[in-house]
Amino acid sequence: MILIPIDVERAREKYGDRLEILKGVEFGAPHLHPKEYEMILGKDFDMIIASVHFLPLDFGIHWFWAQREAVKAEAEAYFMQKYYEEMRRLVAVGGFDVLAHFDWPKRTGFTFREDQEACREIFAVLEENDAVLEINTSAYRYGFDAFFPAPSILSIYREAGGNRLTIGSDAHCADDVGAYFQRAATDLGGPWEIGYFKNRAFVSLGVHEG
Repeated sequence: MILIPIDVERAREKYGDRLEILKGVEFGAPHLHPKEYEMILGKDFDMIIASVHFLPLDFGIHWFWAQREAVKAEAEAYFMQKYYEEMRRLVAVGGFDVLAHFDWPKRTGFTFREDQEACREIFAVLEENDAVLEINTSAYRYGFDAFFPAPSILSIYREAGGNRLTIGSDAHCADDVGAYFQRAATDLGGPWEIGYFKNRAFVSLGVHEG
């Protein structure tokens, strides 16, 4: 749900006595759009989420039907290599609060290959920048049996020193706001410190023990 500033102020006037209404933004690939990202950083958002939705690929494939599985496997390996490269570039920029849906490429139908070394490098920089990882419950909506990122990736995040998480539903309509939060809490395990951001600072909601 996208609210322009005037909508936020109107919502605060109408519901402010019952709801705490904060302002956040998701910025895709800030490392590719430095001027626009700098402008966003200068705004008074409570939370800035960063993500990768686009890969600058540079290959061409001639598809041989008899070799389609081999070609698909090669393409997937290349795809994942590029994805981790973009993630490294993204976290190096810093300035954001939350890294979103880390293994989102699973939605494309490709096989998401977990590169433990790359994940550790990325999460170490995330910790250095005082940013946190997002638990994204939209995975349930798309038919996956676990949230984004997978529990195995969360284990690597913890090994890299991460213990704080935010939970988001990646809602694109009102009905999906907060969807599957209870299921995610059941599946999450623990202990994890769950929270949100206000004035660009992490606000803890407590430790989830699992």
